[in-house]
Amino acid sequence: MGNRATRQETCDAVCHDKFENKSSDFFYDPLASFRVNNGAPVKSLKKTCYSKAKTVWPLPNHELPFFPEFPIKSVTSEHSFNVISVVSSGAYGKVLHVVHKEEAKNYAMKVLSKNMIFKENLVQQVKVEAQIQVMCDHHPFLVRGPFRWQNKRNLFIVTEFIEGGDLQQLWQETGCFHEDLIKIYVAEIALVLDFLHNAGIIYRDLKMENLLIDGNGHLKLIDFGLSKWLSHGDRCDTLCGTRQYMAPEILRLESYTHAVDWWSLGVLFYALLRGKMSLFCQSEKIR
Repeated sequence: MGNRATRQETCDAVCHDKFENKSSDFFYDPLASFRVNNGAPVKSLKKTCYSKAKTVWPLPNHELPFFPEFPIKSVTSEHSFNVISVVSSGAYGKVLHVVHKEEAKNYAMKVLSKNMIFKENLVQQVKVEAQIQVMCDHHPFLVRGPFRWQNKRNLFIVTEFIEGGDLQQLWQETGCFHEDLIKIYVAEIALVLDFLHNAGIIYRDLKMENLLIDGNGHLKLIDFGLSKWLSHGDRCDTLCGTRQYMAPEILRLESYTHAVDWWSLGVLFYALLRGKMSLFCQSEKIR
């Protein structure tokens, strides 16, 4: 999560004063069109069959225990931040560039719609992403996620904001990298993959767009959305990843192990060295 122009065209920065008085409405309905642009008010919820339930959530009781990984009451909340701009948006929510009001520090905030997650059967995937983020928060080449919480309709994940852009952007601007720099980058990625695998995690979406460059020139791996708990020796068979980086066994719809992450690293290494991808196919994410 960061300033990632190559994944989606980065939205123009929006002035603070447009957001300050409308932040509550924005977080209430992040999937609506960006209301601060047209000034249209956000309508209040109509009463539903869930209104009488003895709960703060607008969902039936059997759906409530979705996300115990996200605190309901937290010292930090969406009201602790000012929104600067929208970094990217998708079917399930938005990624925002925000500033903590007290710390005056930049962060990236992922806002996810609970209803959309439930409708698309992504509950377990989001829970695993949160668990992995907490467990791996201390690694030097993984982006830190100091805050997470939930309100009635949304989940919030706040991570450090990396301003250096992603490796894909730098690669497109530079082409072939010097071999000494490639060695450093590949070594840092290898350390991250080894750490994740030893922790029982398969990453499954290694690509340049998921590698941000911090202020010291080091890489930070982001986005555990396709990651999964997987013990050594076990296999999984979900078709997922980004096509250019996918191992042959995934494309053949066969079961696979942690080794597919190393294949993706090999594809990335070739691209950094030669200035082009090793295989010609559409860069299309599959879930």
